[in-house]
Amino acid sequence: MAADTAAGIAPDTSDFVPSAPSTAERLASVALDLFVRRGYDEVTTAEIAEAAGVSQRTFFRHFPTKLDVLFHGTEEASAAFVEVLYGRDPELPVGRARVDAIIEHDRAFPLRPDDVSRVLVVRTTPSLSDAIAAYEVRFEGELSRWIAQRWRRPEDDFDVRVLAAALVAARRSVVEEWSSSGGAVDIGELARRAIELVSVPGAETPGRGGASVG
Repeated sequence: MAADTAAGIAPDTSDFVPSAPSTAERLASVALDLFVRRGYDEVTTAEIAEAAGVSQRTFFRHFPTKLDVLFHGTEEASAAFVEVLYGRDPELPVGRARVDAIIEHDRAFPLRPDDVSRVLVVRTTPSLSDAIAAYEVRFEGELSRWIAQRWRRPEDDFDVRVLAAALVAARRSVVEEWSSSGGAVDIGELARRAIELVSVPGAETPGRGGASVG
């Protein structure tokens, strides 16, 4: 096939069959569907396993808790986003760098209808508030480390902590607005608007003692 491709002959893909989703992916998809239809608190792990056609023991081999199946893949996506952040030009203002990272990350890991459903479940389930708060604290810590590195300041610097918290709040609003639109709104454009709203006009360049996010 490599020789055919090199010679300019397109390979025959007529017999190509996409790989079946993994058990974990199937469980996550089934769980999300149940959460949307019935509510997160009303669904048990046994019901998820049965709907996915596996045993409850198999469920727990893939997911320690019901919370883990809801957020399947999100930790990996967040880690990938942080990696993209660190790859931004260090001369870019923090806000611009973050918008660029969102756009690049969205190209590499495009948001899907499942992501809209997940945000809907989170927004309509008060019992998940502690889990979301814990996630945001971790993400805020990652942003603080990134900002501190760019500004050459300690992570516990007041400006660093305030900006990290503002960016987390902006991200929350962006995701909620995107989800409310059913995924129709461009998330990169939403990010730009959010960054503009939390920017500090006239602030100095990062790395020279300033606290500009724009």
